Amino acid sequence: MGLTPQLSLTKVAHCSSVADSAGAIYERLSPLFPSWQANDQRAFRDLPLFTSAKESWTTIREELLQLLPQGSMPFGDSFPIATQESLPQGDSRDHPLKFQATLTQALVHSRYTAILSRDVGIPAAARFTPKEKARIRSAGGPGSSAFLEALPNRYITRLTNEQMRIACGLRLGFHLVPDDLRLCACGKQLDATANHSMMCAKGGGAFRRHHGIQRAFAQIFKEARPRDAISLERLLISLGHVSPADQHRRMDIVVESALKPTLLADTTVIHPVARLSASAKSSGAAAKIRENQKTKVYRDASRSLQMHFTPLAVEAFGRWGARAISLLKRLAQEKASEAAAPSLGPAFDGDRRPTVNQRVRTNLLKRWYRALSCSLQRGNAQILRHNIVTAREVAGRGPRTLGLHNLSDFLV
Repeated sequence: MGLTPQLSLTKVAHCSSVADSAGAIYERLSPLFPSWQANDQRAFRDLPLFTSAKESWTTIREELLQLLPQGSMPFGDSFPIATQESLPQGDSRDHPLKFQATLTQALVHSRYTAILSRDVGIPAAARFTPKEKARIRSAGGPGSSAFLEALPNRYITRLTNEQMRIACGLRLGFHLVPDDLRLCACGKQLDATANHSMMCAKGGGAFRRHHGIQRAFAQIFKEARPRDAISLERLLISLGHVSPADQHRRMDIVVESALKPTLLADTTVIHPVARLSASAKSSGAAAKIRENQKTKVYRDASRSLQMHFTPLAVEAFGRWGARAISLLKRLAQEKASEAAAPSLGPAFDGDRRPTVNQRVRTNLLKRWYRALSCSLQRGNAQILRHNIVTAREVAGRGPRTLGLHNLSDFLV
């Protein structure tokens, strides 16, 4: 989301790199500098390398003390320089475990929490509205901003310049709809931040966005389970006996396997403003509500068919539902276990868990999140562009969009 200044993250990286190298520097060079070993390694700790890192640490610590609750400062108050002499016997770590990751997470999370709790002690004009809080919450979570790091080396991860600008503008709350366009083709009022445009069902843009995410998930299933049969838009009646009320319902994705139960998946996109009260107070509330709705609709049919149903919900600003995240992690786990033991596959040895290639698992999740995130943002951009074009036609000004999305409009 970009809520933490890059300067703060740079200082965190500086501290962690120094802490990471302190032990190795001391171990290799201390025989050449006997003074380092005297007075509790004071001469070593006073090197310019470490004094500059302490200054960065002091800055980060002061920022965290303003944001974190009392007593929750990670790694205590002093800059953690660990050397081989000061480590406990048998401990070969040069610095506290996951120093940079823990410090960055604390900094980002504390700033995120502080921004969302700006209602206390500040003027009403400076507070975030419920829609702004819902947007900030919806733009977070695993894979929500994966489109920013995707390489445009294939269509599914390729965004045009206009699509990228719109994607960033939506997540940052920029005014993307021109002031002189205030009437949607459906007859309702447009808002500058395009919330109505993202929810309007007129024009077929929502269907195309849904279709793109569905295709992205289908590609993920094909990669994760190449031996299974993947089919799209299947009538439930074609899968077996269901009640008359469910016979003409369609399932977005059906994954049929000879070794595992058939998986039914339905993709859905919801805008957090559609559930504004819950979305402004809890992250992922809109996606959870939509998951529960889909589960209720397909519960009886999935039980009759004896198949597993998973709703794949995502909020319009990028946050994925818990069920979708769980499914992606499980698919990556299965695929990574095959990579760790290709001759055995993902089989279990008794009650023991299979060996998992963590690097493969991480890379799979990153690639899948990027494909899904780009599909979502591409769909959002297409919806907004079509909505603006039709709004111009309603206003009698023709379908031109020239000047609506200039790059200079997004520079602060």
